[in-house]
Amino acid sequence: MRKVVGIENELRADVGNSKSQKRFEDFDIPALIVGKAAYVQEAILNPQDDDPDSFTCKKINESVKMHESKGDPRHRSVRSIVEEHINRDEEQDLEPEGLNTMYRRRFGLSGGYSRSGFRVYLDGTHPEICTPECLTPYDIVSWDKAGEIIIDKAREEAEKQIGNKITVYKNNSDGFGHSWGTHENYFVENILFDLLTKNYHLERPTLASEIWKTFIVTRFIYCGSGKVGAEHLCKPEARNKFLLSQRAEFFECDLGIQTTHHRPLINTRDEPYTSFEYENKGKRLHVIIGDANMSEVATYLKTGMAMLLLNALECRGGLFLGHKLPILVNPLSALGEISLDTGCKKELKVYHRGDIKFMTAIDIQGVFCEELRAINYINHQDAPWAQDVISLMEDVLFDLKEDPFNLVGVLDWPTKLALMEEFLDDNKLDWSRVKADSEVFSKMKGLDTAYHRLDDKGIYNQLLTQGMFRRITDSATVEGCCVNPPQNTRAKIRGEIIKANTGNIAYINWHYAELVNPRRMVFFSDPCEPEITKERSRK
Repeated sequence: MRKVVGIENELRADVGNSKSQKRFEDFDIPALIVGKAAYVQEAILNPQDDDPDSFTCKKINESVKMHESKGDPRHRSVRSIVEEHINRDEEQDLEPEGLNTMYRRRFGLSGGYSRSGFRVYLDGTHPEICTPECLTPYDIVSWDKAGEIIIDKAREEAEKQIGNKITVYKNNSDGFGHSWGTHENYFVENILFDLLTKNYHLERPTLASEIWKTFIVTRFIYCGSGKVGAEHLCKPEARNKFLLSQRAEFFECDLGIQTTHHRPLINTRDEPYTSFEYENKGKRLHVIIGDANMSEVATYLKTGMAMLLLNALECRGGLFLGHKLPILVNPLSALGEISLDTGCKKELKVYHRGDIKFMTAIDIQGVFCEELRAINYINHQDAPWAQDVISLMEDVLFDLKEDPFNLVGVLDWPTKLALMEEFLDDNKLDWSRVKADSEVFSKMKGLDTAYHRLDDKGIYNQLLTQGMFRRITDSATVEGCCVNPPQNTRAKIRGEIIKANTGNIAYINWHYAELVNPRRMVFFSDPCEPEITKERSRK
């Protein structure tokens, strides 16, 4: 089946001392960026009004009351934040915001869907932008980069409003133990979804899930974005080292539905974003283990290889691959070892062809690459872009084996590590001083985060402007993606409905819209098709 892919990016937004008199809550600036992004994208917002009698506002009030009655401290603090905010605004002669608006902004009931297929909204204290549904890794790279431009334009508009500098970063951790996500979503057949997310045979993992865990753990050698110093690992020596991945150390179990604590390698969330009658066609596999990539090559390989493997696993649950592919004995342990191994030479314990062996992450990914090439040779019509992904993957693995620094200007973590090594050499320092000297650590973390800035002062963007980073897409294509949705998925019809029904949409979601006049429901349930699947009148 064709693979639909999308990426969700939670972003970090920082603001300096504002020139206005208003004091900002932790979610004010992210919410402002979301609002400006919706404005520049001409997005449809949900909900569109603050009518206290509206369905959404009633549900908000019910939720606050319900959780307060159960003593939920999170929602009780929302009430206190709102009351404090309103009182302070009244004292400063500012227009106060009501409970509904504050609660909606704080807990993600904000933002909307754009004509170009994006969704933008507030997730806690982070602005989040989701790409439209895409059918190829080239497309997902292009719309992912367009999302960066959209958010940066929104940042500029937000700066004009508050009168001070705002900086937005596309990264995954702050260096002090806090992490937020970059999630991938793949539309897979129901049977594969069940094989990946459920344990059969007396709670033993399925073969498909073991193959998938091995793949997503070892792929960090090419799609890790890198960072200075461990935040969550128990090993004290890791705090003075460079890690391949920003997110790897925050994963603690194999399987689970949670995304913000005790994070699993395989997330079991079952939210298909299709109508009921289409759920038999497939489900959305929510992949939460991955870094925010600035490198286009990293995103291209990350999504392209995943799409090829998922297609292969849909053939009998991967049974024909079981004896060919290496499977990690302990994926969680291997994840930490891989992230600390900048030489990519650590040998990991695997099951392979009936024996226990030791292989590097490069060699493991090499076997995956070899088998996927063989499968694509047989079924080349299924994925015409596959040969390019596999060939590039083989080149990257070869360079990693020779010397990871061969991939400076190609992948994120080798480029960032080279910047850190240059800083230490220039200052006649070594890695033992990173955590011991707070000033050194602060400067290196500054370089680390500056790499991910979305404005023209970001290190990655400066390297890109100077022609020092390899590209997959191009600037003209990315600019076009800012205003146009993909033409071969349901994002196209969703964008057309938004464009043609300004002021006539009561509600819109990934897979349906409710129109006002005449009142009817319009469904575009199939992620792979740019067409309306059903219409239904409403009284």
